[in-house]
Amino acid sequence: MHSYLHSLPACSSSTSVPLTIDLYLPTEPAVFVKKLSDFSVEQGKSIVLESSYIGTPPISVTWKRNGMPIAQSQRCTVTTTEKSGILEIFNSTKNDEGEYTCEVANEAGGDVCHSLVSILEPPYFVTHLDRVEVKVGEPLTLKCQIGGSPEIKVSWYKDDTKLRSTQAYKMHFKNNVATLAFSAVEDSNIGEYICKAENSIGFATSTALLVVKGDGPRATLVWGSWLPTDSGDYYCFAERQLPPTFTRKLKDIQEVVGAPVTFDCRITGSEPIQVSWYKDGVLLSNTDNILHILNVDTADVGEYHCKAVNDVGSDSCIGSVTLREPPSFVKKPEPLDVLSGANITFTSIVKGSPPLEVKWFRGSVELVPGPRCNMTLQDSLAELELFDVHPLESGDYTCQVSNEAGKISCTTHLFVKGASKPPYFITPLEPVQVTVGDSASLQFVFDCGIAGSEPIEVSWFKDGARVKEDYNVHTSFVDNVATLQILKTDRNLIGQYTCTAVNAIGTASSSEGKTPPFFDIPLTPVDGIIGESADFECHVSGTQPIRVTWAKDGQEIRTGKNYQISYVDNTAHLTILRVDRGDSGTYACYASNEVGKDSCTAQLAVKDVPGPVRNLEVTETYDGEVGLAWQEPESDGGSKIIGYVVERRDVKRKTWIVVTDRAENCEYTVTGLQKGGVEYLFRVSARNRVGTGEPVETDTPVEHSDQTKSSVQLTWEPPLEDGGSPILGYIIERQEEGTDKWIRCNPKLVPALTFKVQYSLHQ
Repeated sequence: MHSYLHSLPACSSSTSVPLTIDLYLPTEPAVFVKKLSDFSVEQGKSIVLESSYIGTPPISVTWKRNGMPIAQSQRCTVTTTEKSGILEIFNSTKNDEGEYTCEVANEAGGDVCHSLVSILEPPYFVTHLDRVEVKVGEPLTLKCQIGGSPEIKVSWYKDDTKLRSTQAYKMHFKNNVATLAFSAVEDSNIGEYICKAENSIGFATSTALLVVKGDGPRATLVWGSWLPTDSGDYYCFAERQLPPTFTRKLKDIQEVVGAPVTFDCRITGSEPIQVSWYKDGVLLSNTDNILHILNVDTADVGEYHCKAVNDVGSDSCIGSVTLREPPSFVKKPEPLDVLSGANITFTSIVKGSPPLEVKWFRGSVELVPGPRCNMTLQDSLAELELFDVHPLESGDYTCQVSNEAGKISCTTHLFVKGASKPPYFITPLEPVQVTVGDSASLQFVFDCGIAGSEPIEVSWFKDGARVKEDYNVHTSFVDNVATLQILKTDRNLIGQYTCTAVNAIGTASSSEGKTPPFFDIPLTPVDGIIGESADFECHVSGTQPIRVTWAKDGQEIRTGKNYQISYVDNTAHLTILRVDRGDSGTYACYASNEVGKDSCTAQLAVKDVPGPVRNLEVTETYDGEVGLAWQEPESDGGSKIIGYVVERRDVKRKTWIVVTDRAENCEYTVTGLQKGGVEYLFRVSARNRVGTGEPVETDTPVEHSDQTKSSVQLTWEPPLEDGGSPILGYIIERQEEGTDKWIRCNPKLVPALTFKVQYSLHQ
């Protein structure tokens, strides 16, 4: 990068503001600082290639595979930034293997880098083992061919016992063919043999049954009468006919619209074998053992059936095609305009094939959960919560949703209004020398969140007279930068230039002298968690030097055992190293210089886990279930209770088992309990964003029963005597407490030996 500066004193007066112009020529070519590297991935997972580069913008980025340009699709995304390029291919297949190239270029030159991408496959048997008949004493070799990504390891087993090479048999694996060779078969060798192939992705097995060969069936040729012409040599040929068998069956396939789909099955058996394909029962024209769908769409969804037939039998297998839906937004998050200190929630509704992954970003920085930030995804509702927002958190927020089928994102905006402040200048005008005839710019830079409240009106003056725009003089106020640009200078433009900023609160001028300190970014309330650190931060402006001090509840605090204080680049910072309950209170930051002073305050609210729940009780027990109820804790720890944890324990064991950690209400029914004399203890604890409080246990062990709040299940044995007449049924009655009156429960006779009595709570 070359820079040329031409300058000439425009005026010797100390009141003049000189102007300057720099000319820059882009000369840096685009080159890689991080090149692609070779990439291997398991079939079905994503390919991610990333490179970084430098150079003078604009830089063009091109991706190729085996020399052919790569286009974006639902299965392939290309992300390009000013300094990096990322290629992502979802749900990889063998067709994605090859050499990938990334090329970058600008006006000054370019660079290229490469990556060899390999798709890893688990082992599979190209030819399987089969049943073998052999005579004792004969040599024998079991052989099978194996495919898949290297490195493949092969092992042999006989009746679940792993084999090792001996003098009686040897094992080899060469050129993807596995062999087990017997020098002479013995009776002890008879049995089932398994060949197992393994690699880093998975494994596969094939089985052979070794049996002793006996006398086979006899083939006889009989003449009823013969003629001299029947004289000659006769040969008998025997061939074993095997029915077709699928050694590799169809698999269910889920893909995105537009992607290629391949059904691949392997068939063994005696030729000729006729292969037929069906979709949802309708015959297809394909007669090969491989079925290709070039661009799958909704019409291709369904069940596929492959059938193999020969003269001695048939076999079939079934697979299905379903579409994987890429993520999309049903509802995008709305932009928000709030006051400093507010709690806000960005809400979006998403859809797509699960599992969905949601990430949130502020600018290009990914957000993570913390005391002032929380992210949730429940069903299709994705939310980002921010607590006690302040003006520095204004900006663009992006919601990114991805699954195996693709990735999508949308951006919204948050604007946080700060306290009303008058405008002020951070960077003063500096004298500049310029060659007459050059252009020049005078810039004033201030941040509306730091330097004053919007709207701000900017004016320019020369020697006290307002500067008017024309073909030679341009003014602008963009991104808090005030600019006066003179396209062509002459001696009439020499003078004293002043910039004035005005808003509803006050006025500031670049010609003013010293200013008292004021907090353009004041303190904001902080939630502290017991045992963790808490930070206060504010920004103060004004004429230096500025002295900063801190106080809690009116008492000055200094750097010490539990406090750390700093003041760097006009930013005052207080860290409470380990928060305790006694740290709650009002914290103040004071700033002063030789012409004035200012202060700001904020509260520290110490958050803790909730207290114990109250009045835990067992409300009902019935059919392997126990109902529990309780009341909220007296203290929520300063943070809203978000749920309850329910646990159970067999009284004969010491381990507590979590039944749920998401109970929303003050009652819960525990299910799946064992019957038959097993007693349980239960305990419940409240949970907030800080953590889980102390649990409360039930007073006594509970054994499930057949009684609930509204019913009881009765069972009985028949009487020893029926009185000489068959029993037609039973009558059930109940007696109200405190009375002698019996009330019949069943209007009709009960023929069985059990009955559920229903009653209301007031009975």
